[in-house]
Amino acid sequence: VEVLGDLQGPKFRVAELDGEPVPLNNGDVFEFGICKDDNDNIRPGRITMKPTIEQNALVRACQPGTTLLIEDGIMEVKVIEKCSETELKVQVTRGGKLKARKGVNVPD
Repeated sequence: VEVLGDLQGPKFRVAELDGEPVPLNNGDVFEFGICKDDNDNIRPGRITMKPTIEQNALVRACQPGTTLLIEDGIMEVKVIEKCSETELKVQVTRGGKLKARKGVNVPD
């Protein structure tokens, strides 16, 4: 009996919401960073990720021009500024409604 397995790597996900899904409109600029504390949730103007080793490394590796896909590529943002090792500024290039715990991936 042969078995084929697909071992998944680490998942990158946005954090929880402060309220309703947050609209991401083309051209909007958002802060994108690692949660500063348990109350630092997604809200208008800010997208957050929980502080895991992998997610810290993802944000640390981003540079201006890096594209981030959210929710299987439904939404797309581009890094326009690296503010620190844990904080970025991103511009929405393909909008949508951002909900909690949606996947993030870096196609480049």
